[in-house]
Amino acid sequence: MTDSEKLDLIISEMQNVQSEMQNVQSEIKDMQSEMKDVQSEMQNMQSEMKDVQSEMKDMRSEMKDMRSEMKDMQSEMKDMRSEMKDMQSEMKDVQSEMKDMRSEMKDIRSEMKDVQSEVKDIQSEMKDMKHGITSIELHLENRTDKCVNLIAENFTDLTDKLNQAIPVANKNLAYEVKVTYLLDEVEKLKKELAELKSKIA
Repeated sequence: MTDSEKLDLIISEMQNVQSEMQNVQSEIKDMQSEMKDVQSEMQNMQSEMKDVQSEMKDMRSEMKDMRSEMKDMQSEMKDMRSEMKDMQSEMKDVQSEMKDMRSEMKDIRSEMKDVQSEVKDIQSEMKDMKHGITSIELHLENRTDKCVNLIAENFTDLTDKLNQAIPVANKNLAYEVKVTYLLDEVEKLKKELAELKSKIA
């Protein structure tokens, strides 16, 4: 091979190398462009990651708040359950008191019926007593009128006899005896009427 051929061969190879170099450079540029795109995407991803992390923090904070609220709600639920138990206990006491009151009301009604029955009996007895008293009053009036008439008649006879038998000086004593006798009879009648009135009352 001659020198010119060698030169041509070297030149040809150099051209091939240059062409390959250009291709490599072009590929490098493409790679650089891709790298920039990748870096841009990476930056976007980093930004998105930061956003995600921020959102995660917010979510964690919200979760903490929710847990705190849940604890408060659980505490309130416990208080409500305790109050419900107290109310149930109070309701049982009220129901028990109501039962006792109903039992007492039944006893009172029963006692009222007994009292009403006794009142009716008393009213019936009072009617009988009033009827008896009326009869007694009529009897007493009749008897006392007769007794007074008899006493008056007897006193008239006695006064006549005493006037004849006793001197005029002793007439006052006779009158005192008569008055005393009459007063005794009146007192007896008063006592009998008072006893009847007390029985009626």
